[in-house]
Amino acid sequence: MSLYQDKDDILFDYLCQLYAELWLKVDEPNGLDENMFISLFRMWKEHTPVSLVTNINNRDRKIRQIIFRSLEYVISELVQPDSEAKKPFPLEGLDYYAQRSLSSTLHVLLTEWTLREFRETPEEIGRLAFQLTSSMRALL
Repeated sequence: MSLYQDKDDILFDYLCQLYAELWLKVDEPNGLDENMFISLFRMWKEHTPVSLVTNINNRDRKIRQIIFRSLEYVISELVQPDSEAKKPFPLEGLDYYAQRSLSSTLHVLLTEWTLREFRETPEEIGRLAFQLTSSMRALL
């Protein structure tokens, strides 16, 4: 019996594992420093399967939703490591919105950067992500 119900579950799991590996390598206690963002974009460019890039370029909304959900899941694990993994949003109030906004911003940057064929370097886009998310990270 398979652990996955469909191919979407496989992609979700793959992306979560990819992000989790990245955060495990980061020295910062909360993993939300500038180097983490640069590493995220570097990892995305180097390890994203061609089939996923093709689906992004075809503007597949379902794929984009999976990318968002995987970022959201891993960020929640990062900022709330001791919370129940089954509850997607144990945060309340402004923290909830900050976490969702952080996931959303990273999702948009990853997909748009992919659509723009990685014109900017991972360092440039990572620094931009770090700057854009400063107020969100402050709430977490």
